[in-house]
Amino acid sequence: MDGDAPAAGDGLPSGPRLPAAWNYGAVEAALRDASSRGERCIFLPYQGQVFQSLEEAFEFYNMYSWEAGFGIRFGRSRINRSNNKTRQDIVCSCEGRDKAEHSRSARCDCPSNISLLRSDDDSWYVKRFSDDHTHPMSVSCGEKRRWPSHSRIDGSTRDLVRHLRSNNVQLSRVCSIVGTAHGSDSYVPFSWQSVRTLCAKLAQESIEGDMAKTLEAFSRIREKDPGFVVAMDLDDKKRVRSLLFSLGSSRKDYASFGDVVTFDTTYRTNLYNLPFGLFVGVNNHFQSIVFGGVLLTEETIEAFKWTFRNFLSVMGMRCPQTILTDQCHQMRVAIEVEMQTARHRWCKWHVLRKAKESLGPVYSKNTAFKRDLHNLLDVIISVEEFETRWADLVAEHDLVDNEFLSRAYENREMWAKPYFANTFCAGMTSTQRSESANHVLKTYIPRSAPMHLFVTQYDCLVTDRIADEGREEHATKQVNFILRTGAPMEKHATSLYTRSLFERFYRELFRSGAFSCRAGADGKNFVVTYARSSEHKDAGKREFDVVCDADKSQYSCVCKFFEHAGIPCRHVLKVLVHSNVVELPPALVLK
Repeated sequence: MDGDAPAAGDGLPSGPRLPAAWNYGAVEAALRDASSRGERCIFLPYQGQVFQSLEEAFEFYNMYSWEAGFGIRFGRSRINRSNNKTRQDIVCSCEGRDKAEHSRSARCDCPSNISLLRSDDDSWYVKRFSDDHTHPMSVSCGEKRRWPSHSRIDGSTRDLVRHLRSNNVQLSRVCSIVGTAHGSDSYVPFSWQSVRTLCAKLAQESIEGDMAKTLEAFSRIREKDPGFVVAMDLDDKKRVRSLLFSLGSSRKDYASFGDVVTFDTTYRTNLYNLPFGLFVGVNNHFQSIVFGGVLLTEETIEAFKWTFRNFLSVMGMRCPQTILTDQCHQMRVAIEVEMQTARHRWCKWHVLRKAKESLGPVYSKNTAFKRDLHNLLDVIISVEEFETRWADLVAEHDLVDNEFLSRAYENREMWAKPYFANTFCAGMTSTQRSESANHVLKTYIPRSAPMHLFVTQYDCLVTDRIADEGREEHATKQVNFILRTGAPMEKHATSLYTRSLFERFYRELFRSGAFSCRAGADGKNFVVTYARSSEHKDAGKREFDVVCDADKSQYSCVCKFFEHAGIPCRHVLKVLVHSNVVELPPALVLK
């Protein structure tokens, strides 16, 4: 251990020093003096040269080593009794020698180095400089960049790489972006291997202290969003078993649009490969909105019961009218216990996704069967007609004993359209919105992300969704609606619906033109039929009964489209046009 700082006359430059504001840095001074150096290196160090910091000394010597064609690294150092460094050697990368007999190490006891001592004012000066090398020098830029000291990544680039990787930008794209930031690949001052090494190091740093960083992330989010809520389920050893969280904006959205919720779990979104579930709904712009997320260590009945119970608690104990999930048995049992007033519906896509492999050629090659099956699933709205046509279809194609169709039919009340005619689903028949949100989440979060990064990027996902909603809200208020049918109701609808919902209303109004309307003697019952039989295409009902009350304020159609999707169906709109109604009755506008 070195004791006191070096005494004056021990190699320390003599004479008064100029004020710091007047001093040029070592690099700038060398550049100013470059014209007088001739063929000598611009950044050649010399005994007695002063540097304001150890970092400046290293950078200066590293620039000289680039000019000369070698690499450098920190060598031995000394520390005084006050635990302050007083001496630092910076040596050639080939200094020292590997003692192994058949080593491939490039170290060859190269003596080249500079020895730096610390002054009383905390500056550093060159005590000794040796420029003798015992190895071949690098000549080309490609050679020089192989030395580790010439592949170091500066702080700003390091921050850029960290930001890109935390936002799930692929490594190859990170390299391309960094290269573009430096003008071209040929001028990037470090190798791509250095970028890859940095990314691996950043990933390792991100993993360390993950739980503490996660709690810090929760604190940061709560500072800007006081409505942010976190619920944890701990086991007997106080380890996190389940983690549910929801932003204040998500809870506010649920108060307005929480009638229908889809829930789906996904994998490969976090370091621990825990399943992650998203509660997703739809807003008045027909956009997906995220109500909350939950991380689970297991997909058991008890885990899902805790999930749904705490979700309702976070949302003020308001149960949704409808919840759509996949066919998970554990979810079904948990929902029956914790969401007793909600109508549980299975995702139709999940039920039928294996139709091709389960039915074989009769589905993949028999276009008539495929057409009839999808007409049955998408068009039929009567329970009796659905069951009759199903029986006829499976009998006609000799599929009565098919296990896939038998299982689907046994659970038809969980997914088939006729059994949900009176259930409000906001136009959703599957968990596609949850699955889509999960897919989008994976674009925000790197695979195997630590928990704190997962939480931070989840917050970014919801924030971007809010921005999308703001953009659509602006378009609804500032962009004129295009009127295309000439019906007075269409003009009135522009004051009731957002832009997205108006487009759906317009499609129903346009398609109402394919029907004719016949009023009953009492003026309260109407029969709406296809004006031409060719419009019907031999699928589903030919006639639709529409009933209204005495004061013409309430309308109900046998198709139950309004009850299911929240928009008047084409049959009711045909009756309104037939009755010369110029404004939509308030009862047909879902609030």
